[in-house]
Amino acid sequence: MVESTWTTQEIEAWTRRERLGGNEWAEKERILSKEESPSPGPWRSLSWQREILDTLADNGIDWVVGLKAAQVGWSELVRCAIGRWALLDPGDTLWVMADEIAATKAMKKLRLMFSSCPTLRPLVSTSRTEKTLLALVLTNGMRIVIGWAGSAQSLASDPFRYVILDEVGKYRTSVQGEASPVELAKERTKTYGRRAKVVLLSSPKNDDDLISQAHRSVLDRRVFSVPCPSCKVVQPLEWSAVRIPGGMNPDSMPTDQRARARLAEEVEREQGAWLECRSCKGKIDPRKGMNAPEARWTQEEDVGTGSRRRAYHTTELVHWETTLSDLVAKFLRCSTPKELQGFYNGSLGTGYKSEASMIHGATFAARAHHPARLVPSWATVLVATIDTQAEGWWYLIRAWGPGDRSRGVAWGFVETLEQVKAEVLDAKFQVEGSPDVEATVTLAAIDTGGGIQTKDGSLTKQVYSFVRQNRKLYAIKGEGDDQKPKESNEADAGTFRKREVMFSTDYGEKSVDLYLLNRSYYADELASLVKADEPVLWEESKGFEHSTYTSQMSSMHKVIETSERGTKALWKKKSGHSQNHLWDCSRYQVWCAEFVRAGERKIPKWDPRLQRAAPKAGAGREPREKKPGFLDDGDRGSVWG
Repeated sequence: MVESTWTTQEIEAWTRRERLGGNEWAEKERILSKEESPSPGPWRSLSWQREILDTLADNGIDWVVGLKAAQVGWSELVRCAIGRWALLDPGDTLWVMADEIAATKAMKKLRLMFSSCPTLRPLVSTSRTEKTLLALVLTNGMRIVIGWAGSAQSLASDPFRYVILDEVGKYRTSVQGEASPVELAKERTKTYGRRAKVVLLSSPKNDDDLISQAHRSVLDRRVFSVPCPSCKVVQPLEWSAVRIPGGMNPDSMPTDQRARARLAEEVEREQGAWLECRSCKGKIDPRKGMNAPEARWTQEEDVGTGSRRRAYHTTELVHWETTLSDLVAKFLRCSTPKELQGFYNGSLGTGYKSEASMIHGATFAARAHHPARLVPSWATVLVATIDTQAEGWWYLIRAWGPGDRSRGVAWGFVETLEQVKAEVLDAKFQVEGSPDVEATVTLAAIDTGGGIQTKDGSLTKQVYSFVRQNRKLYAIKGEGDDQKPKESNEADAGTFRKREVMFSTDYGEKSVDLYLLNRSYYADELASLVKADEPVLWEESKGFEHSTYTSQMSSMHKVIETSERGTKALWKKKSGHSQNHLWDCSRYQVWCAEFVRAGERKIPKWDPRLQRAAPKAGAGREPREKKPGFLDDGDRGSVWG
């Protein structure tokens, strides 16, 4: 009798095993240790996980896309799939993470899985020395390599049967001059033909990132659906179907931050949110519905079966620890575009579209029905803003009053600073209801021109000198979010800062105060004012329906951009050739109104009768919180010049 040279571990590893589906294998073989899970013990699949585990094990599906919310459990599904492949369908595997730190953590958890499962433990050799901490070579010859998107070497060397691309949304567009990480990783599977499988997973950043494109490219896209307890119709877990007491849906919930915070507290306390059945309008509790026998993945569109590609969209609604009311409360507490982006990306697994980017020129034209060049009776201040260009100056004059309400009074273009003084700073306007009263600009702000050079020298220096000659005029300049002030105080709150600027003149060095404004913040504020329609806060007068004004005011939109430095929401021109000077003047208007506390001032005392007819402070949006350092009544002259 010939003595076997195989070790016990090798015999165990090569023993033929029962062919189990992905979910069946996980529930029979997977054991979670206390290091892997707060609930250690045998694996138990949630209802939404079962089909995905079977798909990852199905050799008839060679392309799987997971468009997902953050932290819902996809990584554990991947580990289950790798464990089953190792036992029942071995093949070299490449798992690509976003960076080296994530890759190291992923390998640590993978090793824990192999040591925790009795059937997987023999596959790991105790005598073999590993060449790298990010590679695991099993006794049956299968190799598991965990690389990261920034390493061209880990993506472009050996062939792999299984390739998992994790957190695709965080990948760089190229790796050390090579093609994108997705393309490099896909190339590794060519050797295996139809036996290969590629899995792409990620939360999206926008509708045009790699994971969103991959999801759209798949014909068989699936969403998890639950039955209505009343009519039994099975329907998707959709955010648009969310309702809270009063019948409000996400689109009709208040925009005011304080009102949203109060509503969030109420929804969270009462746990009263539900999904509205699209058939009978009944109430669906997602947590109960997910445990119903009828709950299942359904196709977004009926495309039949037989496709070798499949995509799944998983939102936080499937997470066993999250209630629908908790999710609604999280949404209501989002008060900035960045927070909203995090909610849409991380909780709903969708790209974020800023509502502010949907402003159209027709919005302004439709509101231009008030009398031209007339200051409304409710106004507390008249503000002018001026944008400096090489060919001249664009200007905008608006009346501001309580509740962030404003109305356009005049706009135009002039070629000289003398004309700026005559047509803007010294211009006189009638006041509604008081034909004998003439109002002039209370406060004016002028952009410094960004160092434009003319035949007369620096345009910026000309503006500085002009500011010093006019007491009601302030020098301003826009700056980005990444231009953090070296020195700031609480009054700035990250929205603007002031610094003294020295400039040379024929009479020696002079100084002027320069206000640096956060462009994104005031563009967001402007967009929210323009979009308010109950009541309308951003009003226009006759003459503001002109195509020059409406086209410039609709020239900007907010986009999400992903680069090697990360992902940012940026205001950009819709077209490189479009002009946006009046848009800039408008966001400077928001700063001026905030700076001078337009909403908190009293109606001017030149006619007491008008005070009784004035709207109450607070109509429209809630007044902004007071900030120290703003102008008080009486500073820089009277309310009306």
